[in-house]
Amino acid sequence: MARRTQSPYHVGTTASPPQPATAPCPKCRRPLAAAAKRCVYCGHVRILAAPGTPAYEAERAAVEADAKRLERQKVIFQHGMGLGKTALKPGLAERLRRQSLLVRIAVMAVVIPALMLVAPFKAFRLAKEVFRP
Repeated sequence: MARRTQSPYHVGTTASPPQPATAPCPKCRRPLAAAAKRCVYCGHVRILAAPGTPAYEAERAAVEADAKRLERQKVIFQHGMGLGKTALKPGLAERLRRQSLLVRIAVMAVVIPALMLVAPFKAFRLAKEVFRP
């Protein structure tokens, strides 16, 4: 009895896809692609050029400039300057709650009738938020 040879396209064969070349990150030891310059987990920057070459010095200068830029952006976003207007600015109800009762009544006397025509449920919710104890 002769054995049948199976074709390479046989359903039972499982070929695993090739794994990308990785190396551990020197800082956090997580896998890092061999061609990656920055670790996605800890942000450590790897310089790929050989030390002592002009390419190494250029990459090191670029890495330092990038680190300074990232630090400036971090400070800007920490202070809320890089965010949109709504991210830092409180809503109308919150701003009115900080005002005196007389100011709240005067503003709401104008805003509520206008909102009643457009969005009555929103008008009631706004009044409820502004005058809540």
